[in-house]
Amino acid sequence: MAPRLGLVGRGYWGDTYAKVLKQLRIPFWQEGRYWHMRSDMDGLIVACSTQAHYEVAKCALGRGIPVLIEKPITLCSKQAKELVELGGIGFAGHTRLYAPGWAEFKERVGKPQAIEAWGGGVNETNPCPIWNWATHLGAMCLDLGFDPRGAQLHITAEKQPVRMVADGLEFADGPPGALANLVSAFCDAIEKGEPDNRGLRLGYEVVKFTEELIVPS
Repeated sequence: MAPRLGLVGRGYWGDTYAKVLKQLRIPFWQEGRYWHMRSDMDGLIVACSTQAHYEVAKCALGRGIPVLIEKPITLCSKQAKELVELGGIGFAGHTRLYAPGWAEFKERVGKPQAIEAWGGGVNETNPCPIWNWATHLGAMCLDLGFDPRGAQLHITAEKQPVRMVADGLEFADGPPGALANLVSAFCDAIEKGEPDNRGLRLGYEVVKFTEELIVPS
């Protein structure tokens, strides 16, 4: 039986997750800013405003409820680290890592020596291209075992798809399905019931990296 999920967020991303959950036939209920903890909740997707991620996720993780937090998981590395330290099951919404073709690209590249990547675009939900696109590109670099601080990242407010070249091999946004793969992986982790917060640990490293881009040390 599929886990029963709560979904916090009624904006663009909340509704996007809701559509995917319906497609996957996963039982869920969706609430907005004023949400409440339910006793029949097996997991929680946090897709409200980024400023509210920390409080919502902390409340759930503190009660042993698995969470999937849309990226960036917070806007502050201190808060992101606190969420990691709560343990349990924690995923981050770095969807490109679940995109069709990413696993194959990762295997082909191995441990790259050089990376150049592109991404951009803003909208009402994501008005800052750095917090939106650096988190995508940073997560992809880290997943390849490459420090994003050493990559050439091209981030603009102009709309452009994610594209990455690692040691001459290229990955570009392909067919849809990444978000469905992410949600399915989250549900599988809930069913297994074993602690797994690798996603949140990666999310913390991404937030820390993005902070440095905005306020260099």
